[in-house]
Amino acid sequence: MDMFYDHLLAKNWEAFHNEPLPAYAERMYKLLLAHEHLMPERTRRMLPYMVQGDWLNTYATIDGVGRALAGLARRVPKGAPMIGAERVLAEHLDLYTAEFNEFLPTIEQAVSPLR
Repeated sequence: MDMFYDHLLAKNWEAFHNEPLPAYAERMYKLLLAHEHLMPERTRRMLPYMVQGDWLNTYATIDGVGRALAGLARRVPKGAPMIGAERVLAEHLDLYTAEFNEFLPTIEQAVSPLR
């Protein structure tokens, strides 16, 4: 579900943010790399793959979500059912989009005091 929402956010990025997604992603990769010494070992090992694979931009496509799900499926126990789940997203995109559009303002309101 998290990756489905990542897809919807990336796909519709311009509706939520003034900075273009490619520029935002590049800025975030630089920020993450500059602070990788603060990350847990497992995250530090994953970070170069995230940057090289440009995960933040590839989430904007169904194929990109599929690749991410397949990668995650290889890294987690009993992850095999995630492989191909991007087809569920594609088949029910309108329903997931409606749910996302209802969820996002709620979560933004909940975290606004933390900004």
